[in-house]
Parts: sequence; structure tokens; C-alpha cells
Amino acid sequence: GGFTVPFSTANGTATQPGDYATATGTLTFAGTNAETQTVTVNVVGETLVEQDEAFTVSLGTPSNAGVTVSDGSGVGTINNDDTATIAIGDRTLAEGNAGTTAFSFAVTLTGNVQGGFQVPFSTANGTATQPGDYANTSGTLTFAGTTGETQTATVNVVGETIVEANETFSMNLGSASVAGVTASDGTGLGTITNDDAATLAIADRTLAEGNSGTTAFGFTVTLTGAVQGGFTVPFSTSNGTATQPGDYANTSGTLTFTGNAGETQVATVNVVGDTTVEPDENFNVTLGTPSNAGVTNSDGAAVGNITNDDAATVSINSVTLAEGNAGTTAFTFTATLSNAVAGGVVVPFATSNGTATQPGDYASASGNLAFAGTTGETQTVTVNVVGDTTVEPNETFNVVLSAPTTGGPSVTIGTGTGVGTITNDDAATVAIGNRTLAEGNAGTTAFNFTVTLTGSVQGGFSVPFSTANGTAVQPGDYASASGNAVFAGTSGETQTITVQVVGELVPEADETFVVNLGTPTVAGVTASTAQGTGTIVNDDLVADVSVTVSDGRTSIPEGQSTAYVVTVANASTLIDVAAVNIAQTATAGLGNVAWTCVGSGGATCPASGTGVLAQTLALPRNSSLVFTVTADVAIGAPATVATTVSATVQAPASDPNAANNAATDTNNVSPDGLFSNGYE
Repeated sequence: GGFTVPFSTANGTATQPGDYATATGTLTFAGTNAETQTVTVNVVGETLVEQDEAFTVSLGTPSNAGVTVSDGSGVGTINNDDTATIAIGDRTLAEGNAGTTAFSFAVTLTGNVQGGFQVPFSTANGTATQPGDYANTSGTLTFAGTTGETQTATVNVVGETIVEANETFSMNLGSASVAGVTASDGTGLGTITNDDAATLAIADRTLAEGNSGTTAFGFTVTLTGAVQGGFTVPFSTSNGTATQPGDYANTSGTLTFTGNAGETQVATVNVVGDTTVEPDENFNVTLGTPSNAGVTNSDGAAVGNITNDDAATVSINSVTLAEGNAGTTAFTFTATLSNAVAGGVVVPFATSNGTATQPGDYASASGNLAFAGTTGETQTVTVNVVGDTTVEPNETFNVVLSAPTTGGPSVTIGTGTGVGTITNDDAATVAIGNRTLAEGNAGTTAFNFTVTLTGSVQGGFSVPFSTANGTAVQPGDYASASGNAVFAGTSGETQTITVQVVGELVPEADETFVVNLGTPTVAGVTASTAQGTGTIVNDDLVADVSVTVSDGRTSIPEGQSTAYVVTVANASTLIDVAAVNIAQTATAGLGNVAWTCVGSGGATCPASGTGVLAQTLALPRNSSLVFTVTADVAIGAPATVATTVSATVQAPASDPNAANNAATDTNNVSPDGLFSNGYE
């Protein structure tokens, strides 16, 4: 007959009405063995991730007492058919220079999770390692379960100042505490970006090139800041005003740094030495891109300055030439370059006056000397000098070199002034005359010596003079004199040199002194007669004239003749007597007088004559006139006969010793036939 049984639901982990609808009722069985009836409970569907849940359906007491309930409770398990995901984001931050920087990884829930859940997390090394780069971190994130909810896992990254590559570590999520929650992205990448900087700077280098071989130019590259793991940087050269291979060796390479702050590496370039003067030159050394991106070039280009250590000079010679008498004479000056100069050198020149002036003496010249730059090379400067016939001093002008306008500071002027000496090729002469005068008896007598110029002399000149003793001595005989005779320079011009001669009354020989001409101040003037003689004529004419007469007998017979020797002498050793009147007188009884004459010591006389002596003759010093005078004694002559000869000195000479100026010879006259002793 069947039976009924009541049923009803009851909460478990699932609750009504949220999870299921309450259900009660009665099941009616027909009573057939193995018969089944169904209790239906409506479970609420949703999208919330939750744990599997349960509720119960309980059977009451069947209506037939014979039916008992062997299992009166059925469990309804609501299996979760919803899902939720969690995803952890990546995190990129700079590390900082000190302390730590918090890298916060956001973990985001997509989907709702009933009752919330937990998920573990932990870090793991990548290129970044702990503890040096970050702090090892692990823990659990707790979610309330709301979709879109985020929780944060934080890792402390260690700050420092070392340049290094960007580094990474990972933040890994474990399994969520709720099975329906899975990780769509369970690994967050922490990228530690390098926020440190290091720089490279290459320094310029300045050196002399040297004269041969090569000179190593070491360019210092300095690292500022530390770089983890080191790095490399390429370098290469390039031309500036210096070019390779003539000036330097083309060079490239790679410098390797270990990464220490302040570290230096050297890029070496070999520079070619030479002896050519050239401007300072330069080339470049350039750094490429460092292998570590955190390293930049603060100064990536250096200049290699090749300083010229060679030198050259330009020197000009001097020229000496005669000017010539007409037209012009070319004075050619040679300028010489001492050493090679790259690119050549230009040197300005110009003339300037010395004692010679333009345009009268030379034609001015100026310009530039262009040297190609060869060692020992010469260039010439020609200056035209004006010829003339006027005597003038040697004159000079200059050719002056100025500082080179090209070739650089290493080309200097050696001998910078060439002196052009215009030698006088014309001639003039001076001649001094002699002067003869009496000295005078008192005071002084001016002896004027005439100096005569033959030829013209430009600008005039002077000639020095001075006196010198001869037989006359100063100051007794003359006053010494010296000075300069100054000429205006006109041909035929005369100048006078005066010497004062001392007058006195002392008889003496004529005396001399000289006036000597020195060297004229103009080289073209010479002394054709450089010495004038002053003759001091003695005007103190005191002579000593004597007369002797003798025939060597004391008596003469009448009718016979006798011969008298008459000597007229000048005993003075100093005075020449220009005129002596010689006169003879004879007493009565002497007749037929005749004479002959012989002079000695420079005295001259007529050879003979008749009649008594009556002559005016010169009688030089220390000379004599010897007359032989013959006379007849007349018959009947007086008892004595006599002859007298006198010598009278004529002015201007005088003879204060008159006692010997006349002499007489007296003879007795014996009768005809008697000898002089009185016997027949």
C-alpha cells in the first residue's frame, strides 16, 4: 500500500537562501522494492569563487511504521565552478645612490573570492643578486577577495654609486590558499635601472715633435666614477692641420678599464720628428662609445698639439762698394735662410738713412723677400747708389729686415741690418807751404803757413796740425801750436796756420821748426805735402871781419916791385855778411898796382884787377878772400911807402870789433943799387 516520508533541508557550509533555496515536503512511495523518489533543492548559481559548500536534506519518519530510515540525511555538495586570477606586475626603478629603495610589486586579483585568500611570495636572483643588490624577501599576501583588489609585495633594493648594467631579480607568487585562485602572471620582474653615471675624458697633449725618429704622444683618458665589471672604449686619430703619415702615425685601438674611479688609461700616438721649421700643428684623438651604457664621454675628443721645436733665422749681410763717378752703382745685399721652413717665409725689408741720405746718395728701396723655405736659401736686395765726383766721407745706409710675416714665431731675424758702406772713390789733397822769416828782435813774429785744398770736398772737413822742433825748439824759439784747419770744401780754398816765433838779439844760425798735418777727417782727402818748414832767419847780423896785409919785407929798393898778401876774413860761424867794402890806399911812390883774388870757405871774388883794391864783396861765415897785390916802387920814391887795406861791413850786418877791420904794411925805400940792408 505504499507509504510517505517527509523531508527538509538544513544548512551546512552552504546557507540558504544565498547558496540554495530551502525545500520541505513529502515523498510518496508506491511501495515497490528499490523504488526511488527525488527530492529537489535549488542551488543558487553565481560567479563568486568560494570553497565547495554543503547543505543537508534530512528524511523524517516514514508513514508506515514498518519502514525505517537507514540513512536519513543526504549531503548536497555545491562544487565551486568559478575561477579568479592573480597577477603580479613588474617593477622598474633606479636603485638610488645610498640606503635602499623600495621596489613595490602590485599583485592584482581578477575575480571575487568568497572569504578571501592568501598567497605566498618570495624573491629570486636574476642578474641582480642578494644581498649585494637587494634584500632577500618572502612573505604572504592576504586578499579580502574583491575583484580588482591589489596587495603589494615590497623588496628593498640596495642603493650605491657604482655604474653597472641594469639588473633584474624576480618576485615569485606561490599557490593561493583557495584552489579557484590561480596566478595568471606569477612572476614579477624587478629591474634595477642604473642611475649612476661615469664619464670618460681624454686630455689634450702638447709636445715638441723632436728632430728625428718619433715622439710618443700619450693621451690620458680618465674615468670619473666606478664602473662594475669594467668596460672598454675604442679610440682613433684624425687629421687636423697635421696629417698622417707625414706628421704622425694613424692610430686606433681599444682601451680597457677595470672600472675603478679615477682610473686612467693612455692612448699613444707616435709623432714624426723632423728639423723643418713649421707652424705648430695638431691632430685629433676621438673616443668611441664605451661598452657600458652607463659610461659617457664628457670630453671625447683630444687635440694633439705638435709644437715646432725647430728654428730658423734670416740674416742679411753688409756691402761695401765705391759709389762710382756717374750714374748708379748696384749694392746687392744677400739675405740667407738658415734652416728649412715648411711653406716658406716672407720677410719685409726697407732702407733707412745712415750718414748717407736718399735720394742724393742712394735710391730708397722696400719690399718683401719671399723664401721658398730651403735650408741655406738666399734672396737679394738691390739698392742703387748715386755716383759723383765730390770727395766726401765714407757714408752708410741700412737695409733693415722686419719680423717675418709668415713662417711662424720660430723664424726670427738673425742679423737684421745690412749696412751699405759707400766708400769715397774721389780724391782731394791738402798741401802746406814753407815759411821763412826773420825772427825779429823782440816780441813775436807770426809765421803764417798756408794750407791749400785741391779738389772739392762735400760738407767740408778739418785737418789737424801740430808743430815739432827742428833746430829751433819751443818755447825758446817759437810757441808750440796745434789745432785743426777747417775747410768748407771748395777747391783752391786756403786756410792759415799761424806760429808765433820769439824775437831776440842773440846771433845764431838760421833755425827751423816744422808744422805737420795730420789725417784729414774725410778719408778721400790726403796730404800731398804734409809738412811745412818754418825757417827762422837770424836777423842779428854781428860779424867779425878782419884784414891783414904783408909783403914779408921791411925795405924795398927803388925801381923794384913788391907783392902784398891781403887777407879779408869773416871769423863768424853764424853770420853771412852780404856786403863788405874792401878799399886800398897806397902812399906816393907806389904805382902800377895790380891784384889777383882767391876765395875760400864759400867766398867768391873776381879773379884779378888793376889799380888799388876797391871791391864790395860778400863774405859768408867762416870764409876768406886772399888778394895778391903787386906794386912798383918808383925811383925817387919817398923814404917810406905804405899800403893800407880796410874792410867795412855794410848794413844790415855789423862788426862791433872794428880794431881788426884795417891793416897797413910799411916799407923803407932804399936808393937804387942798395940792398935793403944798406949795402950795395
